Amino acid sequence: MPDDIAGVPTHPLIVHIPVVMVPLALIAVIAYLAIKPWRRPLAWVAGALSAGGAVGAVLAASTGESLRERVRVTEAVEEHAEMGETARLLAFIFFVVVAALVIYQEVRSRHVEPVDAAVQPPGESHRERRVVSLVRHRLVAPVLAALLIVTGGAAVWSLVAAGHAGAKITWEKIDQP
Repeated sequence: MPDDIAGVPTHPLIVHIPVVMVPLALIAVIAYLAIKPWRRPLAWVAGALSAGGAVGAVLAASTGESLRERVRVTEAVEEHAEMGETARLLAFIFFVVVAALVIYQEVRSRHVEPVDAAVQPPGESHRERRVVSLVRHRLVAPVLAALLIVTGGAAVWSLVAAGHAGAKITWEKIDQP
């Protein structure tokens, strides 16, 4: 990836990908939890947004490392870099949990009938029945919902904190004579 685009460092441009996509993914997750008829499409929307946010976080960290080689490294720059690494990790964890939501939603929507352990539908393996039984367990939905909110909230918070630290470095530098 180039270090700059038309003279502007790539990093401040790229960071907007996760800064926009991860919060939108969290909003899609909240809508998924609140609007039952829209769950299937909202799971896919959240999945796409969280995937884009995770990729954007990886690219932001990469371009940040490149930019770091071109600036004077201070304690604030080091702190911002650490926050960026945390944001990248949390964006990826959120993506993994949202991917689990998409899988959960797809398995659940394709197997609407209750699973009867004594009767195996034609073409369905024992493993498939076990997966469907697991998805139908009464604790899966609330645990998944809690993980989505916690990991999404943590990812958004870490992105805000890292972004604030980066902006503070930039604007303090500009304000100095």
